[in-house]
Amino acid sequence: MQLNTLTVLLRDGLANRMRVMASIAHFVKSGININILWLKNDALNCDFEHIFKPIRGFNITNIIHEPQMIHSMQQNPIKRLIAKIHNKAKGYDYVFTKGKTNIPKQLKPIFEKYQKVYVAMCFCLTEQEDYTIFAPSDNIVEIINKINYQNYIGIHIRRGDHIGATKKSPIKLFTEYIEQHIDKTKFYIATDSQDIKYLLTLHYGNNKILTNSFSLERNSPQGIVDAYAEMLILSKADLIIGSQFSSFDEVAAKIGNIQLIKLSE
Repeated sequence: MQLNTLTVLLRDGLANRMRVMASIAHFVKSGININILWLKNDALNCDFEHIFKPIRGFNITNIIHEPQMIHSMQQNPIKRLIAKIHNKAKGYDYVFTKGKTNIPKQLKPIFEKYQKVYVAMCFCLTEQEDYTIFAPSDNIVEIINKINYQNYIGIHIRRGDHIGATKKSPIKLFTEYIEQHIDKTKFYIATDSQDIKYLLTLHYGNNKILTNSFSLERNSPQGIVDAYAEMLILSKADLIIGSQFSSFDEVAAKIGNIQLIKLSE
């Protein structure tokens, strides 16, 4: 592999950022320099170190403005030349900012050919993922230590502005699942809807429904801290019942190495 320096811009939600970093953790063992540009924006307005402890081999910089880069692969030869000159002036041999499917397959030959690569992506960059690199900051450890839930099923109901999750995983699927298993266990409800927490608790009782009054504001540091705390609580469940198109419950399941069942109609 020719790659010796990989710079990654992270600009999406918490779970998406984590899976990108998890997918390049093995590069550290190969001696590749990894630079993470941690963009603070409306999706995640919090410094990295307020959420996690430092990660060996990762150089992480909090930024508030996204660098202006040009995707290297341009169909027009003039635009491709302009991109090459622009990106080279920024210090990169190749810039990859567009792609939705088969990202590891697309990036593999790029990593083999170029030394200094810049990537802006919310998907895994390789087919390997290592979530053991993440350790919560002391303030999140303090939150988790105050919560002592045991023997529960994690329920993740994604709502907010996620139209796909709301449509494919309607609330009735979750209530049906709860009613089928309520005699055997308790349920921790992780959701970005306070109304859902309230209604499920009201209907099934707080002896069966576990919740926390976490902040839902992703554009505030406290909201992000609470989101990671909630992810860790999900990761300690016996299993997770999740929503379609959500990376949040997927990452939680991988952290805890537990089963994830996505409800969909």
